[in-house]
Amino acid sequence: WQHRQALVALGQQWFASHRADYEATSWSFIVSRLVRLFPADADLREAAWTWLERAGLDRGAGPSVWSVLVETTDDKWQHRQALVALGQQWFASHRADCEATSWPFIVSRLVRLFPTDADLREAAWIYLESIEVKPGEGFRLWSALNDTEESGSDLRDGLRRLGAKWIVFHSLDSPSFGRNWEAIFELGERSDAFLDLGFKWSTVRMGENLPSFIVPKLLSIDNRYDAFLSELISWLKMNDTADPLWANKLMIVLKALERRGEAIDDDLFLRATNGLAALDATHLLWGPIWVSLYEHRPSAFELIVIGRRWIETTQAADAWASVWLRLTSRADLLDILIEPAVTWLSMLRLRHNKWSEVWKRVWERTGGDCPCLGPLAIKWLRENRSWPKQRVAWHEIRSTLWN
Repeated sequence: WQHRQALVALGQQWFASHRADYEATSWSFIVSRLVRLFPADADLREAAWTWLERAGLDRGAGPSVWSVLVETTDDKWQHRQALVALGQQWFASHRADCEATSWPFIVSRLVRLFPTDADLREAAWIYLESIEVKPGEGFRLWSALNDTEESGSDLRDGLRRLGAKWIVFHSLDSPSFGRNWEAIFELGERSDAFLDLGFKWSTVRMGENLPSFIVPKLLSIDNRYDAFLSELISWLKMNDTADPLWANKLMIVLKALERRGEAIDDDLFLRATNGLAALDATHLLWGPIWVSLYEHRPSAFELIVIGRRWIETTQAADAWASVWLRLTSRADLLDILIEPAVTWLSMLRLRHNKWSEVWKRVWERTGGDCPCLGPLAIKWLRENRSWPKQRVAWHEIRSTLWN
C-alpha cells in the first residue's frame, strides 16, 4: 500500500512524543500494535511493560498488551519471568470467573505456555463446555487445547464435539478460520452443517493456499458435492492458463479424483498436460500439478517430456525433488538426470524433506564416486541431527558414509 510507510511512521512519531504519557486513552492500543510491528525494539517493549505493571490485566487493554509481549519475547528478555507470572497470578484469582471478557484471551495463551498444567486444561475445558457460545476469543481457547493435546488422547472426540460447537460462531473472515475448520475435520467431524460451512468458506477463496487443500477433502465425501466437481471439470475443459485460477482449479480436481480413487478422463488429461506445458514454469503449482498428473498416468510420454524439461531449468522450485524422484524411477532417465540432482543438492536446502531421498538415489547410482556427495552429506547430517522427522534417514546416511 502506497501509504503504509507513512502510516507506520505516524504511529512511531506519536509514541516518541507520548512515551511516558501512560494515562492517554489510546496509549496501550497504539503501542501494542507497534510492538507487533517492531518486536525487537527494546524501548517499545520496556515502555509496554512499564504500562502493564501499572495497569494490570483487569484494565481494558491490559490483556492485549500482555498477550503481545508474551508472543514477541522469549526467556532471554529480562521481564519475561515476571510477565508470565502476571498471567498466572491473574488466572489464580479469576479461575472461576469465566464470564470475564478477557478470561479466554488470557487462559488460551497460558495453555500454550504450560501445556501440561492439568488445572489450566481442566478450567479451559469447563469454560468451553459450559459457557454460552458467542463470537470472540472462545475459539482461540479451543485451538490452544487442541494444538497441545497428545495425538492419541482419549479427549480427541470431545475436542471434535466442542470444535464443531464453537466454530459456528467463528468469523468466516478470521485468518484462522480455515486452519481451525481443517483441524476439526481431521478430528472426524462430518455433520452436514459443519461440512457446508467449510464448503462455503473455501469455494469463495479458491486461489488461496488452504482452501485449495480443503476443497478436495470435501469433494471426496460421498457424492455430496458432485455437482460442484462436475462444474469444475467442465470449466477446466472450456478454459486455459490465461485464467489466473486455472492452476488452482486443476489442482483441486486432480486431488479430489485421487482421494475418490477415480481416474482422469482422456480429454481432461490432454487439456491438463497441454495447459501445464504452457503454464509459466515458475508458477508455484507447476510441480504439484505435474506430480498429480504423473500419479494418474505415470507412463504418459508427453508428461515425461515436459517434466524432464522443467527439471533441467527450474531447480529453485519447492516441488523439484518430487518431480525428479518420479522421473528417475525410470532407469532410462536416472543417468541423464544425475547432474541436475547434484546441482540441486549443492544448493544446500538441507531442511528440504526430500533432500535425503535425492542424495541416496544419486549415491546408489554413482557408487559414491561423485566427490561432492560425501561433504554434502556431512553438512546435512550436522543440520538435521536433532530433527525428529529425519531420524531414520539420518542414521541411514550416516551408516552409508561410515561403511
